[in-house]
Amino acid sequence: MAGKRQHYVPRFLQRGFLAPGAPDDHAWFHRRGVPAKLVGVRRIGVETYFYSRPVAGVKTLDDTITQLESGIQDDLAKCRTAPLTSALDGAVAGRLATHLVHRTALIRSVFEQGAQTILDGIVAVMGTPQGMRAHFGVDAPALGGSVSTIVDSLISTVMAKGLDVPRSLMERVVSFLLRERFDDLIEQVVPIAQQVHATFTRAIPGLIKTAHNNALAKSSFERWESQLSKLTWRVVAVECAILPDCIAIAREGSGPWMPLTLAGLGGITVCLVPIADTRILVGTGEGVLLPDLADFNVHAAACCDQFFIASRAQPDELAAHIGQRCAEAMTDAVQDALAMLPVADPAPDPAAVVATLATTDGSQGFSYALSAQGLERAADASALQLVVTTTVQEISRTWPLESLDGITFAEDYPAALAQLDRGDPSLAPDVSVPRPYGTPVAKCVDVVRNGERKHHLVLSAFLAQQIVSEEDGERALALHMLINMLGSVAYDARYARAFQGVSPAFPDAMVQLLHRASSQAPGRYATASMAAFADPTAGDRYATLFRDSLATAQSAIDAARMQYHLDKDMDALVRCATSHLQHVLDHAAEWCGHCDAAASGELPVADLMSPLAQAWELDRWIELFADDLRRMFVNSESFTAERVFALSRHVERLMWPCRLFPWPQDDGQVFVSVT
Repeated sequence: MAGKRQHYVPRFLQRGFLAPGAPDDHAWFHRRGVPAKLVGVRRIGVETYFYSRPVAGVKTLDDTITQLESGIQDDLAKCRTAPLTSALDGAVAGRLATHLVHRTALIRSVFEQGAQTILDGIVAVMGTPQGMRAHFGVDAPALGGSVSTIVDSLISTVMAKGLDVPRSLMERVVSFLLRERFDDLIEQVVPIAQQVHATFTRAIPGLIKTAHNNALAKSSFERWESQLSKLTWRVVAVECAILPDCIAIAREGSGPWMPLTLAGLGGITVCLVPIADTRILVGTGEGVLLPDLADFNVHAAACCDQFFIASRAQPDELAAHIGQRCAEAMTDAVQDALAMLPVADPAPDPAAVVATLATTDGSQGFSYALSAQGLERAADASALQLVVTTTVQEISRTWPLESLDGITFAEDYPAALAQLDRGDPSLAPDVSVPRPYGTPVAKCVDVVRNGERKHHLVLSAFLAQQIVSEEDGERALALHMLINMLGSVAYDARYARAFQGVSPAFPDAMVQLLHRASSQAPGRYATASMAAFADPTAGDRYATLFRDSLATAQSAIDAARMQYHLDKDMDALVRCATSHLQHVLDHAAEWCGHCDAAASGELPVADLMSPLAQAWELDRWIELFADDLRRMFVNSESFTAERVFALSRHVERLMWPCRLFPWPQDDGQVFVSVT
């Protein structure tokens, strides 16, 4: 009869496990960590309004289940009285097992635990800045699809208000700024995620209960009945079988025993349903022998959620197994679910990146030419030769310098570059380009010797004078420059040479247009990092060069933009912008590399903030730029063409404050808006 206290483990089933000699309808009740005790079955497997509350004039779910139970009790009686080991009607056994297991609390308990654990796992992964960075692909060369969806929605909203900006341009600006300002945005989102987590945690039990009751009300278990009826069913005699709160257990092949509701329905080979303390209903697949039931109680206890009952008190060790299989099943399910979430790559540790750059295979013997001008005393020339050869020898122990062709210290540095024999008529002279800030004093030039690509270092003669100077600061600066150039040779051998002779397959016209301005940045970062030990004060010089190059770029691009309004020569304007912004990116990369190799390993953003840098809002940008560079050198597999090409987005970012906005058109060509 329907009522307030509604049994999810039917009393008519529990009565097959009553304790002999005990008060009417009492069985031994076992829970994990609690001594067994005799309890009336009216108090076991029951919960107030488990299925439904009474509604005047309306047939409730509990009414429906109560009505169904008369037929189910008939099925149970047929099975209990059936001849041992004789084949039973599969439809009867399948219907009985399906009805009994799908009304249990185990279903709700397991799904509540699973839902809560998965929710906790999602919040642990996704509800943190690191998890959200992974989900949105913030640290990948290209943003993930989730960001594209958000950007698309945002742009649609903005453009609906009549903003006359090309959609493609809006997408590029918004997506890059999301990367740049992501941590600021996420600081506001994380508390919201935590509130959502708390709300769902409170709602989960009710949601699971509603889903379970809806499933029961719709009687949507025909597939279960059909599959279970295909098994060969018979009743097997046992001694003192327990009744677990999951009621039935099953397994696939030789796999572990599981609660029937958690087993893979299509692959079940054996199903066990205890119908009395001396009877077990056994279903087997085609060709499967009857299982050994000696350990049934152990397996059944492990498949319990909260309890089992028995006609006799069972050892505490048996009750200790309660919950094991459910926990294992939930752990596997949760891990499978969470495995589908994007995993956040840990932020690269600057110290680890520097160590990776510094750890290389040394040189195996090589020769190079050394020439120097501007040293009047023979003693200075001898001292220079000793310092340079010793430096190269020591550096070659850990850096690959076999491609070093020679080192030239020249009084006329620009002329020496222009006149250097590059060994291949197709290679134009590598000229020194004057600039209004700093003074170019050293360059690593590609040359060809005997058909092999090599590198020749050309340095200003005043560096030779500083190398033999008695003043520590001058000597450190000059040696740092020499070591930086040697780092360029090693960088080429380890990284750039992988792309030698390969025509770049630019992913699109935007990258093709802007790549030249960002192509040298990885090498500048790497060599500055590798050479940082030679002069800890070099960071100040890099910061100054960065700020000066920024001011120069601003002035030159402003002038070129004004000229464009007169002559409409877009190619000239873009060439001017990219050439000047290349210097900005190169010096920024050097500054980042040096800072990563410094003892603190921190980027002193405050030192960056000249008024112009503040106006360009570059505080977050340079942190993002440094992170993108670091990720290229995490390990030997991280230096990829995709990451190299992705740096071109930083060229775009620096063009925007100059009022230049490149964007791809539908035909793939690039259009540049000038304001």
